[in-house]
Amino acid sequence: MNTHPHICILAAVLSAGFLTLAPTPATALGHSVLAHAGPPWDEGRLILNSRLRYERADQDGLRAADAFTLRTRLGYETPRFEGFYALVEGEYNWVLNKGGFAPYPHPHNAGRTVIPDPESLALNRLFAAYAGDGFTATAGRQDINLLNQRHIGTVGWRQNDQTYDAARLRVTAVPDVVLDYTWNWQVNRIFGSKAPAVPLRRLRSDSHFANVLYTGLPDATAGAYYYALRLRSLAAMSSDTVGLFVDGTHALNGDYTLLYRAEFARQRDNRSTTGASYRENYYHFSLAARRAGYQAGVGYEELGGDGTRAFQTPLATLHAFNGWADTFLATPPDGLRDTYLWLAGPLGETKINARAEARLYRAQNISRTYGHEFGLLLTRPLTENLGALVKASRYNGRASAGPGVGADKTKVWIQFDFRL
Repeated sequence: MNTHPHICILAAVLSAGFLTLAPTPATALGHSVLAHAGPPWDEGRLILNSRLRYERADQDGLRAADAFTLRTRLGYETPRFEGFYALVEGEYNWVLNKGGFAPYPHPHNAGRTVIPDPESLALNRLFAAYAGDGFTATAGRQDINLLNQRHIGTVGWRQNDQTYDAARLRVTAVPDVVLDYTWNWQVNRIFGSKAPAVPLRRLRSDSHFANVLYTGLPDATAGAYYYALRLRSLAAMSSDTVGLFVDGTHALNGDYTLLYRAEFARQRDNRSTTGASYRENYYHFSLAARRAGYQAGVGYEELGGDGTRAFQTPLATLHAFNGWADTFLATPPDGLRDTYLWLAGPLGETKINARAEARLYRAQNISRTYGHEFGLLLTRPLTENLGALVKASRYNGRASAGPGVGADKTKVWIQFDFRL
């Protein structure tokens, strides 16, 4: 693979900016380093955020791709009247270098590495809501991020959001218990309004998402979930999933804190699923130590497969799992075992937050190594409303792993986020 000549120049310029400008808080996942709700407008709320991104993607067997995109969202949330309010938001992703990349997956990629940030103008959100004493109800087009987004999310890393036409009810009236239920009739996908096939633009759905959380444990949250995906436009990915998890912290001697997560789920086909019937398990365990803003941890995630069908999460924010190179957006038929390590924390007095990851991928059903991956993320707030990000990932695949997962990949991002 060849290194693009502009990468080093852009990284150097951005790094210089890191060292000279003032800080603001950062988010944990690195999707944005800003977290502002927007200014009031007649007691309502103006929504404005914009993201300028350069992305370089190079995969063996395909032509390399470069994407320069500018995504802007503009919206307004009304004042609340007797608990009722509404929100409207538009989204436009402007591609500054048309022809520099393939925005859609096979068979629309014409032999070029895919960067799924196509030009798109869309109604991102439009919903009415009621917030009462102990419950919230929302109906219309909306963002839905459930739990850690492993099953249901907005794919917030991409420029175009994945949104849901849905009715959602969240109940907090019982102490220490949260009930969350959603009926979803359409999924609006990240491939935008101009995608060449209808299933890339939207999925017709009759799906149900349900969560129950218990927050009464000391320093921990336990929960259960049930996701019935009935995706009429993507029937092969329809499924029923039931899961349990516990997520918590534990103070150790001195200034150390232990962070842990344990999760199990069982997935099976349902009446909407096409293809062979199946039943597969999911496991996820992670353990980390934190001290003075620094964190080190180890994790293991397993998605079962029987050689024909595998545990799938088609509505997840997939970039947050199984590596930033996005090799495993669909679980291989023989399943996946992802063993990973990470280090995270501030870099001295530079105001830069860093995260480094290393991952080893193997099949679950047979003895086979898919490959390994290394990633590095740097974020830094620049002003109260502007933040910057540099991110890179290198995936080394095994040729014996087969098409898709056997190819080497390198990805680099340089990004600026502006938010009121």
